[in-house]
Amino acid sequence: MPVVKLPQIVNLPQIVNLLSSLSHHTDLSIEQPLFIDPAKDDPEQYISFREEVPYPIDGNERGHATIEQLGLNRKELREVRLDHYRMLRTLHELLELAKDFPDDAATVEKARALLAQAVQSSAQYAGMARAAIACGFRNDLRPAENP
Repeated sequence: MPVVKLPQIVNLPQIVNLLSSLSHHTDLSIEQPLFIDPAKDDPEQYISFREEVPYPIDGNERGHATIEQLGLNRKELREVRLDHYRMLRTLHELLELAKDFPDDAATVEKARALLAQAVQSSAQYAGMARAAIACGFRNDLRPAENP
């Protein structure tokens, strides 16, 4: 049976002191959140992907905390993302091959449309898709290093 590590428990006096230090006059707008809030932040400024594996860009703390604490790197999720990544990579490879065979424009357009849908903000794993396309599906390159 796996060992579960429980978080450090804060004692009651510490909680009371913390709560009493806050008042309705406390300016919460100066709070620096640790997790990335996709409603306020652009996650792609903090997290990118090498294939299906997320990583914090330049080792930033917010990206790291979000990946670790929200379980974005857990095995089950990586496996599902890997399936999606492989499908997108296959579409990309087919488009590359289609350059030599311009006769089937309709099929090429369908593949382009599927890749375009994959990078829409509403698409599942859109950040991974954008990172992969930005580096040409070469996992040895970061998007910014793409030649």
